[in-house]
Amino acid sequence: MEEKHIHLTIIRNEQQEIERITWQASDAEQASPQDVNAFMLSLFDAKAQQTLRLDLWSQMTIDDMNQLFYQTFLYMGETYKNATGNSEIMADISNFAQEFGEKARAFAETMMRGSD
Repeated sequence: MEEKHIHLTIIRNEQQEIERITWQASDAEQASPQDVNAFMLSLFDAKAQQTLRLDLWSQMTIDDMNQLFYQTFLYMGETYKNATGNSEIMADISNFAQEFGEKARAFAETMMRGSD
């Protein structure tokens, strides 16, 4: 049996705001910790039939957050298809991601106009 590790480091300031997030994996190509701006971690407990999650982010623009969610939705569709073989539901998730992307882009543009 081979063991792998993923290490996350969260650095907060005096106001408990996240200033820095790094991650490092035991089998990653990059040996040193890598800076990231956000992560979403979901863990499923089959016994309790409950999904546990931890979502953290440092300072990000609305565009960055939109991109994070858009790509996450697409990856969720791929993961779902790989796990279940169900291409139809993957397509539904991908369609939702596209719709989200369009609405998020429109929202970001509205926010930008409002800050001028």
